[in-house]
Amino acid sequence: GSAEKRALELVAFDLQLATRGTLWAIDRWRPDLVFHYSPMADQAGHVWTAVLDETLPGHDPVLAGRVWPYYARVFHLLDRWLGAIRSHVGPDTVIAIASDHGMAGVRRDFFANRVLEEAGLLARTDDDRIDLARTVVLMPRFGDFSLNVNLRGLWRGGIVALEDRETVLRRASAALLAVRDPETGAAVVERLFRPDRIPSLGLGGPRSGDLYFDLAPGYYARHGLSPRALVDTGRPWGGGEHGFWPQRRDMHAGKGRGVRCGDARSAPHRRGPNPLRPPRHSGPGAGHREGDRGGDRALTVQKLVEEIVLTPSGCCRSPRRSSAQRASWRTMP
Repeated sequence: GSAEKRALELVAFDLQLATRGTLWAIDRWRPDLVFHYSPMADQAGHVWTAVLDETLPGHDPVLAGRVWPYYARVFHLLDRWLGAIRSHVGPDTVIAIASDHGMAGVRRDFFANRVLEEAGLLARTDDDRIDLARTVVLMPRFGDFSLNVNLRGLWRGGIVALEDRETVLRRASAALLAVRDPETGAAVVERLFRPDRIPSLGLGGPRSGDLYFDLAPGYYARHGLSPRALVDTGRPWGGGEHGFWPQRRDMHAGKGRGVRCGDARSAPHRRGPNPLRPPRHSGPGAGHREGDRGGDRALTVQKLVEEIVLTPSGCCRSPRRSSAQRASWRTMP
């Protein structure tokens, strides 16, 4: 309670400064385009998404109901900032909202390098560092959800010949797909893909990842070394993360009634539910309200998202696939 209230005080103060700065820039510079970014929704998601995600094991609906009003309040404050801008600039100004990702609840961290070590593909030094002289493939610090083969001639000190690259990747793929959560028996790695097979994601280049992977809900990839492949996050109720497969529904911020899959046109204004569904125990008035508006022309965050939706086709839902398609997808070379 008190910690969450203090956090909201900081959010409110930050957005007060953002409002003053945005309006000052508009009045002082009279620009054709103003770009502004607020990290507040992202930071709140990192802290509270896991406790609100009712699909995660150990979900506590009562605790989620207590946390939800604080999370919703962050969006009320963002809404006030947007309302102040709309009231200031007039009806002929176009305001577009964009987000680079959504947020998924995470309870356990997945250490791919430990899996590779157990498969004999990675070695560590006596002081617990990766021994590149004996490692053929690894998840590097700069490689979110990807592995790099330690190729000779590409990486300094590389030891893998180009003709052996495919063999290394097949062994790494098999090791990742074999990982099971000891508590549930479920697979941890859900899909693998090569960057050249999906050019629409903008991957590729000589120093991009050689193999990318995505995880089942509730897990997040870490690049470090660990005694175990799966480790609890260390936070009492987990956390929120992003960076997963882009077509996962939880990786998109614009969802809910009025936001159609693949819609790049102006969606109709309507008074609908908040895209973030309140928990059952959140109590009355904990959902998104339209009272915190900065002016008569202010729209809620949801309505602004519905006003301009720029998303690729197929982004808002995962298409159904046959068991044969899923099997081929998991083993994509």
